[in-house]
Amino acid sequence: MASNTRLKLSYPEKFPPALRLIIILKFFKGSFLLLAAFGLFAIIHKDVGALAERMADYLHIDPDNHTFNWMLDRISKLTPKRILGISLGTLFYAALLLIEGFGLYRRRAWARWLTIIATASFIPLEIYEIVKHVRPGRLLILLVNVFVLIYLKRHAELMPRHGHAHKAGFSEKAN
Repeated sequence: MASNTRLKLSYPEKFPPALRLIIILKFFKGSFLLLAAFGLFAIIHKDVGALAERMADYLHIDPDNHTFNWMLDRISKLTPKRILGISLGTLFYAALLLIEGFGLYRRRAWARWLTIIATASFIPLEIYEIVKHVRPGRLLILLVNVFVLIYLKRHAELMPRHGHAHKAGFSEKAN
């Protein structure tokens, strides 16, 4: 007779809304970038210029559009080696985001610090990009990242230092 037992994980029952949003953003961005990385791997030895033209035709983009032609020119100059580099970088960043999201979901202290360090490392670049040319999307990304930093820094109590052993009735002193 098959039993209907479910694996009961010892995660806290409720996540504060801000932490839940951070976790969802990490998983969403990580999943999107993972798909993008695999898509880039798939086109390494393809004619990316012709591929972009077919996609533009499918999307009914005006071939005389200045922005489209600028992008097509840049895309056409991508070498397989450059696409591979972009693919690997995208894959690495996707893995980082997914590891952060999983660790935050499990409420691990290491994930809190990993997220703080990784997020803080991008802020100088984001500020540079905003100074270079202010765009609403860049400002929004900067504000979200600053929010993540402040929230995780101020809410250390959400991530117990030693996992969840104390919740399961185990003591660090017990052998």
